[in-house]
Parts: sequence; C-alpha cells; structure tokens
Amino acid sequence: MEPEWKDTVVVLLPKGNNADHPSKFRPISLCQTIYKVIANILVNRIKGILPSIVSEEQAAFVPGRSISDHCLLGQEIMNKFKVSKSAKGWLALKVDMEQAYDKMNWRTLENVLMKMGFPHRFRSWVMSCVTVPRFAILVNGTLTEGITTGCGFRQGCPLSPYLFILCSELLSLHFRQNYPELGVQIKVGGPAVSHLLYADDVLCFAGATIPNVRKLLKILDDYCSWTGQRINKNKSAILFS
Repeated sequence: MEPEWKDTVVVLLPKGNNADHPSKFRPISLCQTIYKVIANILVNRIKGILPSIVSEEQAAFVPGRSISDHCLLGQEIMNKFKVSKSAKGWLALKVDMEQAYDKMNWRTLENVLMKMGFPHRFRSWVMSCVTVPRFAILVNGTLTEGITTGCGFRQGCPLSPYLFILCSELLSLHFRQNYPELGVQIKVGGPAVSHLLYADDVLCFAGATIPNVRKLLKILDDYCSWTGQRINKNKSAILFS
C-alpha cells in the first residue's frame, strides 16, 4: 500500500446549530478512490465468512441478519420489564461508546484477526490499509497540515464497520465464556439474552442485583482496556423493571 493512497481529508459536519466544541462535530473521512477500490475488494472477501465467525448478538453489517430483528427482540425484553410480576427485578444497560471507531486499537485488531484464523498475507493487507493514515482537516475551505494517527478506523473507509464488529466480538465472547449466568429470559425455559450489539451501541441485560452490576462493569472495563474504547456516560442509560 503506497502511503499516499491513504491520505485522507476530514470534513467536520456540525451535529446541531451553533456547534462550539469539537465533540459537537461529526468528522467524516474522505478517502481516495484507489484506496476505496482496494478496501472494497477486501470487504467482499470478509463478507462471506462473517456469519460463521461473528456471534448472533451482533446484527449490524453481517449478511443475512437484520438490525430490525434485534430492535424487536429488545422491545420484547422491555415489555417483559413492564409486565413481569417476578420478585426478582431486572435491569437494562444501554452503553454508548465515545467516538468508537476513532479509538480502536490496531494491535487488538491484529490479534483478533490472527486468533480468528485469517492468513498472514490477508492480515498484512488489512493492516496496511488501516495503520498510519495521514489526515488533513478541511477548515473554512482550507486544508490544515497533515496529522498522523496512532489508532482508530476511518469513518469513510469501507473496511471500518467490518473490522469494528470483528473487534467487538471480544465483548460477546467475554459474556459467553466468563459470565454465562447473566441475561434475561423472555419466556420460561427460553434462552437468556445477556446483550445485543448494534454496531457500536450495546444493550446489556441482567438481574437487578449488586453482584450483577459489578460483573457488567467488569466486562465493560475489560473490553475498554483491550480495545481502547471509552464509555460515553452522558449518552448511556440504565432502566429497571
């Protein structure tokens, strides 16, 4: 990958009127055409195997899955919260990751690709696309000097959503392997739903007890330490039955 092909222009779009802080702008990366051609070739190779390596809790960007199905499942659980007469309460935790794509650790991505069995050559292609891009920010029609980054996926890169959900598989595996007791059953005898993933948004479910809250916080803390993610507490919320 020629380094010049990864040069990217960032345009800041205000999220609302009178935006006066960097967090109130949405950065959109404008990648070069030749880079997007290469990235799309890699995306087409990844798409075919995503359903077999990404947990069913992740609905976004996986062929054959619909995010609307996860929305309906989430609504069913919320309805159980309203009608349940169980003495044991339930809690739902909606977690928003702060600038999720921008903070993802490249070393974590490389380890995830290796553990999932991607060949060395393919991993090197992906990493050469992702690592050390150079950004120039468009401000009032003028480009700033180049900025070289040390982490993160570009919003305008075709690869970014797919690489992000591969890394977010760490969260699903942590739930399943280390905390299988967490979750809420929609009906007696049915499977327990511990979490649902909508790309970078997370819904977690558990019984409303102090030990369960500590377990959820441990899972999220571990995931953030592995990936470089950070929870946006202002946009996160908790709901009790």
